[in-house]
Amino acid sequence: MHRVVQRGNLTNNYRASLTYVEPLTLISQLEFNAQTTYKGYQNDAYTDNIDSLNRTTPIDSLTNVYHYSFTVTRIALNYRLNKTKYNLSLGLTAIPTLLQGARDGYAGKIDHSSFNLIPILRYQYVWSRQERISIYYTGTPTEPTFNELQPYTDLTNPQNPVIGNPDLKPSFTNAVTLQYNNYIANSQLNLSTNITGSSINNQVVNNNVLVPVDVVKANGEMSKSYITDTKFVNLSGAYSVSGNYNIAKQYDDRKYNLELNGNVSYGYNVAMSNDVENFSTTWRFNERLGPKIDPNDWLEVNPYVSYNVTTSTNTLPDALDNNTKTLALSVDGKVYFLKTWMIGYSASKNYVTGISSNITKNPFVVNAYFEKEFFKKRNGILSVQFFDLFNQNNFVNRVITPTGYTDTKTNALSRYVMVSFKMNLQKWSGAPTRHGKAMQRRGDGSFIE
Repeated sequence: MHRVVQRGNLTNNYRASLTYVEPLTLISQLEFNAQTTYKGYQNDAYTDNIDSLNRTTPIDSLTNVYHYSFTVTRIALNYRLNKTKYNLSLGLTAIPTLLQGARDGYAGKIDHSSFNLIPILRYQYVWSRQERISIYYTGTPTEPTFNELQPYTDLTNPQNPVIGNPDLKPSFTNAVTLQYNNYIANSQLNLSTNITGSSINNQVVNNNVLVPVDVVKANGEMSKSYITDTKFVNLSGAYSVSGNYNIAKQYDDRKYNLELNGNVSYGYNVAMSNDVENFSTTWRFNERLGPKIDPNDWLEVNPYVSYNVTTSTNTLPDALDNNTKTLALSVDGKVYFLKTWMIGYSASKNYVTGISSNITKNPFVVNAYFEKEFFKKRNGILSVQFFDLFNQNNFVNRVITPTGYTDTKTNALSRYVMVSFKMNLQKWSGAPTRHGKAMQRRGDGSFIE
């Protein structure tokens, strides 16, 4: 006996907005904005049994037709001040939401409303065309997904029943972002960084519960086994802080570019396991250093080294902690020849620690491709791409979860060849213009307005 599940989903999005601006002075104004976003979800799941004669029998108890909608309205009033060196926006936004849904054949309906009042804060200070700093706040509601919200126990996988929770509330994310950018034209040095802090109220999290079941052995004896019920609840208290930076120095009229960039993030997560709350922390560090070498029109070479560290800890004693590190030595580039030919390549040697079950401990992944341009305008391109020449792109993909981690191995064919042909039929040149005239560039590459 086999089981076939046919699923379908359709999402309809509608958005309407109205904006009114009242100038107060030459440099200030009062703004009113109202907008409504509607998302309608139609989800269908039909399950059939297929016997040895290939006959299908519908399983009505596993049929699930569930439709729901999420409507978000934003009513904002703010004061905006625009000066030569800075601009500022201050105000308030009211965000009422409405979550409604119903399952065919189920008497109960979902009808939840919520209301949030958040500030409007945007500030930007400009020292010059190349140097500026800004800070802004955002608040975003997010609706539960179909599996989380459905008033139904999905037994498609008998070993992992999924039990929806129609009482779930939409989550709400508060975030503050600080950005700084500076391009020192005379030194051809670019500096940029941003930091974001966020928190989530009423976050929808999994509650995985082990349920004992009786199993009959082949000899007729009874034994205990377990299945995992997946439930969903709202929890508050999760937050995160992340930052990234980029330092790039150009040499010899941008033929050579040395770039250092990285990302650091910290996350505090909440979840549940067997009806007990779990609090986890996750640190991620990702650093990359390498030059971009373009000495002439026919050669590009970009070697770099990257180092990635991910660690996570949990308060539940049976949850899995994680500490993985990946050092990668990589290079990619292009070679142009005979005017219309190009060869491209990328290679990466990865040294992975913390995942003992890797199929390939330290994989060496190499991709290559070549392209040939055709026709007078070179708008026809034939491309042949070769992926994973040494067939080593099969190491484990680890995803950090709120109660541990999940390792995924795949047997997908990673070594293959793909042939494609592209035809560009556009008639415009794409050169930037202003008032019908081509825009000129400065020595640093920026446009002269």
